[in-house]
Amino acid sequence: MQPIQQLLKKTIHVTGFCLLIVACIDLFTRQQTRGPKWVWGLTIFSVNYIGPLLYLARGRHPAGEVNKQSAD
Repeated sequence: MQPIQQLLKKTIHVTGFCLLIVACIDLFTRQQTRGPKWVWGLTIFSVNYIGPLLYLARGRHPAGEVNKQSAD
């Protein structure tokens, strides 16, 4: 394997690991999510790369949205 291929492979793995960590920290510190937290936890851990991206894109409430709902 050429050095550039090795570097690309390592970069992809590190990026996936960072996504996993960021998604887990956000999931555990956020009070509300779209859907049950345990489902998002399973998604994050069971579907590599796609799970954390799905959670970060669809599972979180935008910061202002939670406040709007509680004000009603």
